[in-house]
Amino acid sequence: MNTYRYYVYAYIRSEDSINGKAGTPYYIGKGTRRRAWQKHNNNSLPGSTDRIVILENNLSHIGAIALERRLIKWWGRKDNNTGCLNNKTDGGLFFDGYNHSEITKLKMSASHKGKEFTDKHKQNISKSAKTKKNIEELRIKWRVKQKELADKRRGKPWSQSRREAYERNRLARLSTSS
Repeated sequence: MNTYRYYVYAYIRSEDSINGKAGTPYYIGKGTRRRAWQKHNNNSLPGSTDRIVILENNLSHIGAIALERRLIKWWGRKDNNTGCLNNKTDGGLFFDGYNHSEITKLKMSASHKGKEFTDKHKQNISKSAKTKKNIEELRIKWRVKQKELADKRRGKPWSQSRREAYERNRLARLSTSS
């Protein structure tokens, strides 16, 4: 499996508008395969494929997320009055940064009022909340344990196998950078 299969793309405006000048992006995204040329969410495809620009390709998933987030931050989003992009989130894996309109929030609230949950549903909600809390506790414990191990090893000589692994990694980095 190719781990460097992601790309970051932009949809470019064809003419000036109140949101931006012709030639500026109106959407930044990341994808694989045909994602940039397929309709998705509320973003309309440009009228011409020459208005779809691959900004960077052969990226790892993390690299694509990082670049997408950086470009969205650079150009800014219309929904939070920071720029010219139609993006609804800050990009990346999660929907962080998405802002529901006040009307949508009221509709969601009204749809949940008076809703009766079964005992099984209540148990599932409880279990989910506990699992999320447990995962965060485990992350904290893991970070503490890693720090303790690092502190314990600090100042001690490396084993022969550790030295060999370090040297292999160093040589691999040198050979890929040149």
